[in-house]
Amino acid sequence: LAAMQAQASFCDGKWAAAAGEIPRLSLERLAAAGVTAGGGVVTARDFALYGTLAGLAALDRDRIKDELIDNICFGQFLAHMPECGLLLQSFYSARYDEALLRLERIRSFCVIDPVVGPQIQALQQRITDNIVVLYTRPFASVRMATMARALCFASEDALEAALVRMIEAGLIDARIDATTGFLARHTVDPRDSALQRVEKIHAEFSLQAELMALRLQFLEEESIRRPGAVDRRH
Repeated sequence: LAAMQAQASFCDGKWAAAAGEIPRLSLERLAAAGVTAGGGVVTARDFALYGTLAGLAALDRDRIKDELIDNICFGQFLAHMPECGLLLQSFYSARYDEALLRLERIRSFCVIDPVVGPQIQALQQRITDNIVVLYTRPFASVRMATMARALCFASEDALEAALVRMIEAGLIDARIDATTGFLARHTVDPRDSALQRVEKIHAEFSLQAELMALRLQFLEEESIRRPGAVDRRH
């Protein structure tokens, strides 16, 4: 049942779910359920491929290491498809150009897979997007020409088109400076944050002062309206 659920998640394009479900599978339990190292309807090689692609599409480098590379159960699947293990190691080591080349090398195998084939274009784009996000994360700004070479884009224009799409989708909080050829992340000026805090404190203080004045006015009017109250305004 767990294997069927994991495969269904992958087939439905729910790669984050599949990346969490597949590493929890046990080869021994799957063997008892009819999943084999090869020759069956679903093989250990298949789960190595599904788990690797789902992880690259949905996880960051630390989770790749914890949930896939260092996972003993998933390591049993990777033993049946070493190419996937090398791909994960390249990704975790931030050798993104190498990871993309390795991904391209197994593309022909992916295309003929009945589960992966229909999703290969979407998977490649999501994995590339994930790599672009992780590549830009340490930098306040990065030259797009350098980035295009490092990530094996066909041209700087192709990278710029991808970045525009990702910025519009909210995947990257940055702007493209066409004049200098840099991608610059949006950063918050500490002075702006301090000014916003001061303005908030001032607004809260003003509101409290206004409420206090209204309360005092209300109490004064109540005391005047009471029978026998002395009018202190005279």
